[in-house]
Parts: sequence; C-alpha cells; structure tokens
Amino acid sequence: MPPGTFRLMKNHYLSIFIIIIIATIIIVITIKFDGKNNLKELNENKSIPFIPNNNNTSISVMALMSIPTADKYLAYCHEIIHFSSNQSQGDISKRIWNFNDGMTSEQINPSHYYEHPGWYNVSLLLISSYGNKSSAKIRIGIQMNNVDWTLNYSYAVDLKLKQTSGPGNKVTISPNIGNPTGIIEISILHATASFEIKICLWQNISDNYTGDSMILYSEKKVVINNNYSFIYYINPSDLPSEIGKTNATLRASVGIQEGICIDISIHISLFFPLGEYQ
Repeated sequence: MPPGTFRLMKNHYLSIFIIIIIATIIIVITIKFDGKNNLKELNENKSIPFIPNNNNTSISVMALMSIPTADKYLAYCHEIIHFSSNQSQGDISKRIWNFNDGMTSEQINPSHYYEHPGWYNVSLLLISSYGNKSSAKIRIGIQMNNVDWTLNYSYAVDLKLKQTSGPGNKVTISPNIGNPTGIIEISILHATASFEIKICLWQNISDNYTGDSMILYSEKKVVINNNYSFIYYINPSDLPSEIGKTNATLRASVGIQEGICIDISIHISLFFPLGEYQ
C-alpha cells in the first residue's frame, strides 16, 4: 500500500460518518417541526366529523319529553278542542292520550269534545322505541252551554184550588266552572187572580224536588183584569260559589192562589262564563 493511503481512507470514512450524523439531525428536526404544525392544525379545527361505529359505545340522544298542548284550555260542552304533541321531544315511537272522560287516542294531534262540564286533566304518555316513557298533563275546563228557554202555560178556567208551586220553568246550572249571569222574565196575561212568584235555587235535588232549597226571590201579587210582567236579574255573586261543584237547579214558578188568567209565560236566559272557579 502506497504511503499515505491509509490516512486518506480514514479521512474519507470520517467524512461519510459526519455527513450521516448531520443528515440524521436534520431529519429529526424536520419531523418535530411537522408534528407541532399538525397538532396546531388539529387544535384549531372547530369541526370534528362524527364517525359512526358498531362498537358498544354509548351515544347520547335527545331526552324523551312529553309536552301536550291544546288550541284552547277553556271551552263549552260539545265544543271541539284540538290537541297537539308537536312540541314533544325525543325518540317517540307511540303516543297515548287520555282525555280523563273515559276516552283515549293514539293520534299525534287528536281532536276531542266533552259532553259534561267540569275540569279534566288530559295526559299524554310517550313511549320510545327502547321502551322509555314520559308523561305530562294539561288542565281543560268545560263550561255548561248557555240557556235560552221559554215555557208557556194557558188557563181559561176559574182556579179555585190553591197552588203553592204552580207552573214553573227550571234549568240545571251546575256543576259548572263559573256561575251564570242572566234574567228571568215572567208574563201573566189577562189575569184576575192572586198569585205568588218564587225564584228558588235547589241543591242536591232529587227527582221529586226534594233537596236543599234557597229562596232567591218571593213576591205575592193581586191583579184584577190586567196583565203583569216581572224581571229578575241573576248575578254570579248572588249564587253560592260552591254550587259550581255540586248539582243545582234554578226554578222560577208562579203559584196561583185563586182566580183566572189566560196565559203564563216564563223565560229564562243564562250566560255561563268561562273559568271562574278552579
């Protein structure tokens, strides 16, 4: 081997080693820099897509919540009410409406009417496809229908017998959700008679008119060959508030003591407000 060859080879391998080390350092620095940039981009990304999987991973869903509504919460008997479950939330597989009068429905948005006055708690039960349940109630008030009723009685004979009650007109005024306002009009034509006008409130009345009686008005009159007319005004404050929750009847009567008349007319007109008593 010529002199100096070994030294040249040693310098050559040393140069290669130094190049490898420098290249390694550059690669490591580049990898670290790219990694930091990728992490920064990930942290700055505000939208991370959802990737569905078939694993037993718990995924949160909207809670089942029953929210029943109605287009009106106060109505008269036989007035149609439209109910809705559209505001309810969650995975709804089945709906069960209970109208609190023996009737139910599984429609999404059913319609219903009530035959009798009173307060009704309407419930909506929701059932999810997993068997979860949610129920809620709303309160519906049903009022009696307004009354406009006239009865006529004709007499063409001399009445000798005393009649303490006599011809009359009666209307049921409860149960209700608000006592009525109204008038009672009595007309007696071509009379020569003595008679008594009575306006009574009967509570817990039975078929034979027995019960708790309350006289609202009483007047005795004598008419000789003339007509007679009378008007009585009904205000809710004149009636006990508890009759809204019991069975009560309003009766106007003409008790003829003695005499004759051609015609007796008794007209009762009542307006029932919505929602006085809760």
